[in-house]
Amino acid sequence: MRLSTPRPTARSGLRRPLHLSASVALLVSGCGDEPPTPSDIELRPDLTVVTGDLTPSSQAEVDALVGVTEVTGSLFIYPEAYDITNLDGLSSLSAVGGDLRILNLHYYCGFTLTNLDGLSSLTSVAGDLVVRRNCALTNLDGLSSLTSVGGLLSLHSNEALPNLDGLSSLTSVGDLMVQFNLSLTDLEGLSSL
Repeated sequence: MRLSTPRPTARSGLRRPLHLSASVALLVSGCGDEPPTPSDIELRPDLTVVTGDLTPSSQAEVDALVGVTEVTGSLFIYPEAYDITNLDGLSSLSAVGGDLRILNLHYYCGFTLTNLDGLSSLTSVAGDLVVRRNCALTNLDGLSSLTSVGGLLSLHSNEALPNLDGLSSLTSVGDLMVQFNLSLTDLEGLSSL
């Protein structure tokens, strides 16, 4: 898991804890100003708030986020690159302070993620919400509690997505872009906007 946050420069060979929040400890080892790597991060079971940006790099790391209610920065999920098949570990997540991006990095569609059900507690994303190139995604029902997106809501190239019904609670977005969702025939889920 990659956690990005400002940190002091570590001296070569020196290891010391840098507290990111009351529930996260980061061990910094001597690599100059390099960002922390997954081996630098120690998640504790009582973790509820992640301070900074977060990029889980495996299904096990997504699963380990059970109990996290808030990410103060951005949350980046790359299902195909990291073989992430579900977001169930994020079932307690209610707020993202930056962007939430669920996308495949390559120009081809990914087929590992079929739903967003693990995001059922999410109510707000302060930045952009981007769901892109998830070709097996058949619904957005996991976003049924989402009421606001402060930035851009972008639904792009989710080829199997037939409707936007999971967005029926959404009452506020900064901007909206829906493109290249080849099976999309119903926009009724946006009727509350």
